[in-house]
Amino acid sequence: MIQSAFQFAFLRKLRLALLLPLSVFLFAACSSGPDDQLSKSYYTYARAVMDGRGYDAAKLASTKTLKHYETLNDLALHGGRGMYNLSIYDELSVYYLRAKYEAEALNKFSGRDVMNVLIKANMVGVPDMARFTVGEIGFDSEDKAWAPLYKGDQDPVYEISFVKENGKWKIDNRPMRSKRNDVLLQRLMQYGGSREEVISELLKAHGVREGLTPAVEKPLL
Repeated sequence: MIQSAFQFAFLRKLRLALLLPLSVFLFAACSSGPDDQLSKSYYTYARAVMDGRGYDAAKLASTKTLKHYETLNDLALHGGRGMYNLSIYDELSVYYLRAKYEAEALNKFSGRDVMNVLIKANMVGVPDMARFTVGEIGFDSEDKAWAPLYKGDQDPVYEISFVKENGKWKIDNRPMRSKRNDVLLQRLMQYGGSREEVISELLKAHGVREGLTPAVEKPLL
């Protein structure tokens, strides 16, 4: 009896010893680290943008990103010196809002509403962004990070930033907006053409039939 009890206790300890590392391994495999969380946030955001689900994408956008779209809405309504500091794509967005909406409607828009409108018009993000590979993530602090975005075996084509707000990682699309504008400026220099001509053609491509007109250049209020 004593030997049986000893054997039972020994086998029980051995079983626990074997199961504990396995449970730790399974927990580690099922738990996602910060890098996984950030990559997931980017791909969820990118797919929403590519699918035209503007409000879904806006849920993942940082406060600063939403504020940017609020600013574009304010410039569409009131104009001002801020117009002189806009990138080509942001200036295009302001004219698009003026061409498509009355002042009464824009007065009710939040940054989320503007982001939704521009995403549905295919004016946010870049082609195939959900197919990019998220590179090694760098952390500037506990609540700020960034990552290069690769397309195939090429050098990084874009960059994305992340900000932790209320415990959740949000997307700051400012680096992607900046790079996208740089690419367009390079094409402008390469092929010629004025800024106004490019904006006018882009407006037409996005459904503003007349392109850039004096009426669109004027603030709505």
